[in-house]
Amino acid sequence: MSLNQLHRQLKEKNIKFLFTDYYDTIVHRHVHPNYVQRIWAKLMIRELGLSISIDELYFIRQESTRYLIKKLKKEDVEIPYKTLQNEISKRLINEEIITLDEKDDFINLFESVDVRAESSVQYLNEAVVNTLKYFKSNGGKIYLISDFYGSKTLFEKLLKHHGIF
Repeated sequence: MSLNQLHRQLKEKNIKFLFTDYYDTIVHRHVHPNYVQRIWAKLMIRELGLSISIDELYFIRQESTRYLIKKLKKEDVEIPYKTLQNEISKRLINEEIITLDEKDDFINLFESVDVRAESSVQYLNEAVVNTLKYFKSNGGKIYLISDFYGSKTLFEKLLKHHGIF
C-alpha cells in the first residue's frame, strides 16, 4: 500500500490503531546496519579507553550474538538487549580487556553509545512522519514494532532525538 493510499484510508475509515516499523519506514540509514555497530565499537573504545581495535570489539559483539542465538534458540532480534550486553562484557572480562570492576561502566555506557551511533546515521522519512502525526492528531494510537536488536528505552531515546517521541 502506498503512503497516499494509507493517508486516504486513515481519513475515510474509522481506524483507531496503527502499527509501524521504525527502520526503513520512519527512519532510514545512510549506511549498512553493520557499519553502525562499527561506529558503536569506535565510540565504546574511545569513551572507555579500551586497548582493542574497532574490528575486535565489533566481532566480539557479532560472536556474542551468534552464541546467544544458538544458546537461547532464538532469532537475533529476539535476544534480550541486557543479555547481549552481559555476554559481551563477560567476553571482554575473560579477554582481560575490561575488569570486573569496569563491567558496570561498560554496561551503563552501552545503550547511550548505541543511540549515538544509530542517530548519527539516521534521517527521518518526513512523509511517513507527517502521516503519523496526522493520524495521532486525530485520536489514533500508534504502536512501534521492529525486528531491531535494541531495547524499548533505546527506541524511546531515538524517537526523542528525532523530536517525534
